[in-house]
Amino acid sequence: MHVGGKGPNKVFLAHCIREMYHEQWKIILDKEFMLAYKHGIVIKCLDGVLQQFYPRILTYSADYSEKVLLSSIRNWGSRPCPRCTIPKADLKNMGGIRDMSARLRCARVDDVSCRSRVERARQYIYEEDFGVNSKPVEDLLKDLSFVPVSNAFSARLGPLGFNFFQILVVDILHDWEIGAWKAVFVHLIHILHASDVALINELDARFRKVPTFGQDTIRKFSANTSEMKKLAARNYEDILQCAMPAFDGLLPEPHNSKILDLLYICATWHSLAKLRMHNDLTLAELDKTTKELGSCLRNFVTSSASGLSTRRAKALNLDTYKFHALGDVAGHIREFGTTDSYSTEIGELEHRAVKAWYSRTDRKAFTRQVARIKRCQARIERISRRTSDFATSFGDDLTVKQANGPEEHHFIGKTENLPVHIGQHINQHLGDPAVQDFIPRLKKHLLPRICAILAKEETPDEAAPRFSNGTFSLGLKTNGSSGQRRTILTSALAREDEDWQFYYVMQFCNQDMFMRYCWGLGVGHIQVRGAHSTTGASDGLDFPEPVAVGANGDDSGPQCSRDGTVPILTLIELEPHNSDSDSDDSVLVDGDGSDDESDGDDW
Repeated sequence: MHVGGKGPNKVFLAHCIREMYHEQWKIILDKEFMLAYKHGIVIKCLDGVLQQFYPRILTYSADYSEKVLLSSIRNWGSRPCPRCTIPKADLKNMGGIRDMSARLRCARVDDVSCRSRVERARQYIYEEDFGVNSKPVEDLLKDLSFVPVSNAFSARLGPLGFNFFQILVVDILHDWEIGAWKAVFVHLIHILHASDVALINELDARFRKVPTFGQDTIRKFSANTSEMKKLAARNYEDILQCAMPAFDGLLPEPHNSKILDLLYICATWHSLAKLRMHNDLTLAELDKTTKELGSCLRNFVTSSASGLSTRRAKALNLDTYKFHALGDVAGHIREFGTTDSYSTEIGELEHRAVKAWYSRTDRKAFTRQVARIKRCQARIERISRRTSDFATSFGDDLTVKQANGPEEHHFIGKTENLPVHIGQHINQHLGDPAVQDFIPRLKKHLLPRICAILAKEETPDEAAPRFSNGTFSLGLKTNGSSGQRRTILTSALAREDEDWQFYYVMQFCNQDMFMRYCWGLGVGHIQVRGAHSTTGASDGLDFPEPVAVGANGDDSGPQCSRDGTVPILTLIELEPHNSDSDSDDSVLVDGDGSDDESDGDDW
């Protein structure tokens, strides 16, 4: 490895790592796999029918460093995106009209021209003894950020029409939660620190007041959230979902409103991107929110540079792949399905096992100790499989001891390790009178008893954070506009000083809660969004409330909602046609101004 007293440089070592990575993939994509890829493989299914399957690679989820290895491009080169050739200087235009069209126009394709470039560069290196970063090699590959590596997917699947660039999908965990959103949160911390160090302490105190929600939806925050020590992606997700009440009022206007608007758009985009069920309307809202997110971040960077971060606060960098990748989320959902189908979150959770093993070591020679713990668990699993026959015989004994006649009032098992699925039990005994209408009768039996138990429960403490109607509420004794504590006359004897004065109703704690606030988008909603819109566009996420317009002309005409659209329905009070009439009817008017010929009962 040393020639002339000098070791290999970093460029040469990076080239060797890329070559080794793709040689490993060539071993996986062997002749047997290629034969199945071309001609299919016959498999006998569980129903006994022979089916022919064709294995296909649809998506590849990874962080940016692994995407760079797989796509054989430079790490943070002049065109850093593994899916398109948009220049690095234009990455900040995410969500714009030109940016969305450029993604399609500049999409990377594994064609003959691309392969010939790489092959010619490899000839310079391996046949003509040029360096990996020599000028002839750079002239061939640098403009498109390629590297002189024989790509395994291109070599094996390229002749069959496979474009490996398009399988590299956006990963919400790496590209957003610990990527773009983490960068935004760090930038906000820098702004607070540059304004006043005491604001950091107030921010941490507010996060400590946030109650938990569910078993793992909103977890307890650490003592000092701003330090961001030992935080995983799920922790950054919780910070985003609870950031609005924590940042509210820390900075003066108009900076406070700009930060709250940014946090609201970030939380909205996050909720839409992680929905587990999409339709055309939700995808249209995701497209719209993506454009708003890009525009809001660009405007925020401009305002930060001019007024917010004048001291010691670094500017937010938007020329990154992780910010650019957010524009592909909606298209990937349309092509590959919801983001949870190809998220790396499931694989990343396996890190918990290794961390749990590490906590059982002495933190010194932990490698050998972790391996010993793993081998011990493997032996326990083998012993468990060997004793499966004993568990089966134990279950047979329980079946014999079950109640077999009406003289036995009930039977309680000795273990919960052998449950009986009600649906499977009914299907196995179809036609038996004992299982006829079993589930409805079971519900009828359980419902009044459960309601009686709930009625006996005590009312929750009024001074504690509340969860009303399934909504996560955070109580803060702060003024919503200035963030200062209000001083009011309270009774110490009645403990009124412990009551909350304001409640922040959290709609972003999970996707189900978020959809409750999206009018016409939830499953089972009867409203059709945009059906009566005068512009033909989506009406946004806010439900436009009916507006009472007086007949005296004070507020004539329909009121506009927060996003500038006209409400679908407007309630207008009309004066009587003559003095003899004492009717007080109201006319229902559509958003386009036309009268609806329905009577008051329908309204």
